[in-house]
Amino acid sequence: MVLCHHVTSFCAPQEFIALCEVLELIPEDELELSRQKQPDTMANRRAQKVARFKRQKAAETKLQEIRERKERRGRSLRAAALSAPI
Repeated sequence: MVLCHHVTSFCAPQEFIALCEVLELIPEDELELSRQKQPDTMANRRAQKVARFKRQKAAETKLQEIRERKERRGRSLRAAALSAPI
């Protein structure tokens, strides 16, 4: 697939979005929002920004929980190895 080099071309944004969809770089809910074609008002932009922030925060929280569990598991395994008779 060849990307357009001219940003002024009308097809370039559509091709770029199609490429992002193929590579699964855009979350499904973001694609759904863009397909709904809501009026581009400040309220809609703010709602989209708030929703995006909440999704990002939830993902970061989940990642932090995974890291903490991994760290606890590592400490637990080390403690078990130290307390086990040889």
